[in-house]
Amino acid sequence: QNSAFLERGVLTPDEFVAAGDQLVYRCPTWQWASGEPSKRKPHLPADKQYLVTRGVPCRSRVSSLSNAYIDDTEVDGGTGDGSGGEGWLATNVMGGDAGGGG
Repeated sequence: QNSAFLERGVLTPDEFVAAGDQLVYRCPTWQWASGEPSKRKPHLPADKQYLVTRGVPCRSRVSSLSNAYIDDTEVDGGTGDGSGGEGWLATNVMGGDAGGGG
């Protein structure tokens, strides 16, 4: 699959796994997770479905998100021609104290 990162800012599954491997190698707070078997995506390895970070200090807490507006927008899938396929979710958090900017 050809990379569309420079044109559209999205990674192919192989690029995602390679980038995740580098992140896990260089930043020990990150690790791969397999998730629930029923929700796994076939284009990713079973043991590398998503990345999780733990033990990182955060100025903002989950309770502050209750006042925020959260919007998920589906971004066109892998082909770039609008023909469907797996899309990506872009999550936007607006308002509240979600940004932690004080």
